[in-house]
Amino acid sequence: MKKTASIVIAVCIGFMYLSCDKEESSPRSDFSDTTKNNQNDTLQDTVGTDVFRYGVIDHEYGFRFSWGEADTVHYENDGDIISWHSGWGASPYPQWEYTLWYRNDGIDTINWRSQIRNFGETDILSISSIPMPWDSVIDPLQIGYVFGARCLDGYVLFEVLALDTIDWKADVRYIFNEINSFK
Repeated sequence: MKKTASIVIAVCIGFMYLSCDKEESSPRSDFSDTTKNNQNDTLQDTVGTDVFRYGVIDHEYGFRFSWGEADTVHYENDGDIISWHSGWGASPYPQWEYTLWYRNDGIDTINWRSQIRNFGETDILSISSIPMPWDSVIDPLQIGYVFGARCLDGYVLFEVLALDTIDWKADVRYIFNEINSFK
């Protein structure tokens, strides 16, 4: 019995070794690296030479894209998540009913208006810059949609990965740059 169990274990180990051939492509072969950035604890996927950072934008503190995290001082963040229309003018979308918006009206200290552009369902890497003017009727966040926004110290393109309408949070992947250029 012990001899049979030893043979079975040896065969399984040999099979596992052979199936781990380094030449064989894996399901994530398109990703060259997935690492944890110790500076700001955000995950990064390196696809070729393009780097995406990941974050969670919430209502309580918001998010600071250049830092890759939220500051506990609300006005130190680029924007936050709300459950009412963040633009000016009438919104055709239901408010307070499981709909979330990104708000960054604290960036514009003159008019106090959000500076956001909805690109819809598009490849985030196809966007070279955020065209002006900003959207006046801000669309709510939707999974798979890409948004561009002005930040305290630059510009961001972010794609919505998940929404939590109970706790008012959005999981995003994003590209941040100090100037309005993403190429």
